[in-house]
Amino acid sequence: MCFTAIGLHGADAYRPAQFAVDAIGLLALLGTAALVGGVLAKLGMPNAWMLGPLGVTVALTFGEVNLSAVRRGFPTRRNC
Repeated sequence: MCFTAIGLHGADAYRPAQFAVDAIGLLALLGTAALVGGVLAKLGMPNAWMLGPLGVTVALTFGEVNLSAVRRGFPTRRNC
């Protein structure tokens, strides 16, 4: 393990993350989440509008389905 403080200085240049958003994929994700939330609400499940979309996004994340702008990997420091 490496516990160095390299790169954690206050003078580092800030670069905001910029990702291209797939509009159709984002609409599909929102539509699917709303549909599942509506079905669970119709069935009388408590907190359906929170648990339904949460379950959809958890299932899609677990299945590694990328419908909108999701970063594929995190940069790592290998020079410790």
